[in-house]
Amino acid sequence: MATATTRTTWRRLKRNKGALIGITIIVLSILAALFAYVLAPDGSPNANRMVVEIGGQQPGYTQLFLQLPRGRKIQSASFLNRLFFGEEDKYQYIPIQSHQQKNDSLIIQKYIDEGITERVAYPITQTQWQEGALKGPYKVTSKKFHLGTDNTAAIFSAGCW
Repeated sequence: MATATTRTTWRRLKRNKGALIGITIIVLSILAALFAYVLAPDGSPNANRMVVEIGGQQPGYTQLFLQLPRGRKIQSASFLNRLFFGEEDKYQYIPIQSHQQKNDSLIIQKYIDEGITERVAYPITQTQWQEGALKGPYKVTSKKFHLGTDNTAAIFSAGCW
């Protein structure tokens, strides 16, 4: 008896396009909420990777980053832990305009604000990275912010709150 009712209900539901669209939206929203740390570009706990220098940029903004290894060893989180709580960053992200290696130093032009940079030199021994079998003297990555960057960090740090 229950199967006949279930089949009848399912047939009626399949004919109602609005109900199917609503159920699809609800299921996709639940999946996005469950897998938010996997989907989000910032997988740190509470999505708290703030780079104040690039706060408030427009959608489509691209920035180079020097990724400096943290001073301490960061333990890898299990998939379930990363899924629900995120994973602590293994690197500190420093926005840069340019970089060059000279002898045993990495010289960067650190991005401060539009048109303002600061020259900073790091010993190569402080910039070396390794992830499994991959390693190198330094790691520079480019990141595109499809939805722009958050201005909240800049507001709080400026004391305008």
